[in-house]
Order: sequence, then structure tokens, then C-alpha cells
Amino acid sequence: MGKEVLSFRRANEKNNLKVKDSKLAKEWHPVKNGKLTPDDLQAGSGKSAWWMCKKGHEWQSVIRNRNKGARCPYCSKIKASKEYCLAVQRPDAAKNWNKEKNGKLTPNDVTGGSGKKVWWICKNGHEWDAAISSRNQGFGCPCCSHHRVCKDSCLATNYPDTAKDWHPSRNGTLTPYDVMPHSSKKVWWKCEMGHNEYRPIGVRRELGCKDCNYALRQSLKQKVVMSSGGGIARELTAKLRRTSKIKAKYMNKEIFNRPFEKLKKK
Repeated sequence: MGKEVLSFRRANEKNNLKVKDSKLAKEWHPVKNGKLTPDDLQAGSGKSAWWMCKKGHEWQSVIRNRNKGARCPYCSKIKASKEYCLAVQRPDAAKNWNKEKNGKLTPNDVTGGSGKKVWWICKNGHEWDAAISSRNQGFGCPCCSHHRVCKDSCLATNYPDTAKDWHPSRNGTLTPYDVMPHSSKKVWWKCEMGHNEYRPIGVRRELGCKDCNYALRQSLKQKVVMSSGGGIARELTAKLRRTSKIKAKYMNKEIFNRPFEKLKKK
């Protein structure tokens, strides 16, 4: 308080704000500063005052900060305004604003570049929290884009045939509804033949049961050799590919290129 009193005393017609920075003095708020005027304070004063720019934006700022170049935070797009806010910048993102979980805060109160975390809700009803800036940059619902586990993106919903081999007792409380189909997490499986294996979710989804696949390869080899006739099968290679297909070659000609499911029906 003492320093400010001295500042008042030193301000005169030669060093006051109106003389030192007439352009800035024009933004002095005409009402909210009471009886104080730019004639009463120095340009280097540490007092906080009210300002109003030519667009009608009102804000508080320390006088010396303004004298050093601090501009209107609304015109500078630091604070939200009716001309610059998320609702205006990204109306499509504003549609995902979760009105219930964000309380009184609205898309009109924030800028697209804000790092503040808020709640969102997509057209499918998925809810998530994320920084406003990330949504403004185009990052949408993590569930719809399969970046977060939910009912619509989990293994159980998208790959029920794989999910049915989920081990009933060795994965604790973890279920096929709690994991993504492409996850590298290792879990326990038990196929309909009773084979147990500990394998990554994504690998198991693509390749199925390791023991069943081996048995099928052996059976296929024997079947092809026996059905080809004596002396005909000289060269036979069987490869289990990531696409779950077996290729058997005979005399440089491909005689098989069928999915496992079709081979089983033979």
C-alpha cells in the first residue's frame, strides 16, 4: 500500500500514464476503476486496473504489464470470447460436449487451444475425458476409434469365436470384455479340444490354437500324401501363414490354398 501511495505522489503531468502511453490510456475502463484515471498513475505502476478494448472486451491487468505490451487476452485469443471460442472454432467438436458432466462450463467459455480436461460424449453414447486442445486437433472418441476398451471395441464383441476360448479360471477377473482384439497382453486360453496355452491376445486371435493347428498340419500332410498315389508325391511343403492358410506344393504346382475351415470340412 505504501509503495502505491508513493506512486500516486510521483505521478504528474509529465510522467503519468496518459502522457507516457496515450494509446494505452484510451483502453482505461471508463467505469470500473472508480475515481482513478490515467492521470493519477505512472505507466510503471504495479496496481491492477480494469481495461476495455475497442471491441468491448473487459479484463483486469497490472498497469506496468500493459505498458510492457500485454494486450487484450480476448483479441489475442488467450481467453474465450463470443468471436473466438470452441463453439465458433469447432462446432463439430462442440456437439460432443458432455453437458451433464461439465457443469456450467460450455463450449462458449473455452478456446480450442485450451489444455483444460473436460468430458465428451459421442453419438454412440461413449463418454471420455480429454484436453480441449486434443479434441480441437481432431482426436475423436477413443472407443469408436478402437483406442480404448469399451463394449463396442472389445474382444468379446468383435471376435466372439476367439473370446469363447478364453480360459474360464486362469485369467482372474480379466474377461474378453476388458481387452482389445489387437492387444499384446498374454493371457490363458482353452480351446474346445481342451488345449491350454499362454499367448498374446492379438496372436491368438489371428492364429487360433497352436496345438490344434499343429495337429491339422500333420493330418493334412498325411491326407495329401495318401490321396496322391504311390510315387507321385515327391515334394510337399505345408506352411501355416498368418492368414491361417496352408499351401501345399507338388511338382511346382499349387494344389491347395484353402482356409483351415474349408480343409476341416474335407
